[in-house]
Amino acid sequence: MATRSSKTRTCIQCSSSYIGTQSLCSKECKKEYVLNNKINRTSKKCNGCNTIKQVTEFHGDSYSSDGYRYECKKCAKLRKKNNPSHRGEPKKHDAIRRTLSEENWKTLVEISEGLCALCKISLSDLERSSDPSKYNKNNAVTVDHVFPKSKGGSHELSNLQLLCRACNVIKSDKI
Repeated sequence: MATRSSKTRTCIQCSSSYIGTQSLCSKECKKEYVLNNKINRTSKKCNGCNTIKQVTEFHGDSYSSDGYRYECKKCAKLRKKNNPSHRGEPKKHDAIRRTLSEENWKTLVEISEGLCALCKISLSDLERSSDPSKYNKNNAVTVDHVFPKSKGGSHELSNLQLLCRACNVIKSDKI
């Protein structure tokens, strides 16, 4: 496999001679070259719709080499609209609560006696609620899978327990 040999080159930014394999002589020249090209650039290809558009149709991005996002503003808006996490859909724990029947929910509350299965703290909110502000309290009730679903556990009543939010976060997907 052939490698590029170090030889005398001319920097494409400052026109000085140097020995190396790159087309720019220093980091300073690279920064200046990128800045100059970003300022002079007037159009860019959108990766979302594959069309060439004016750079004013792109959001700025300081992490990108050219200073603009990879997709135009219109495609970014469509991506956000079609992405469930941006549509205000219920969180995962809300969906689990709603899939439990009222009878199973009451059974879980009876079994737990209103206490967290791990730390035995009294669970303040045993009502079924979709109010997201209630999930920010450390002793808010959460439904936990004893044997995690991510490790093959089922969503059956025998595999469910009530935990306070703090214990559920610590337990995570451990058995």
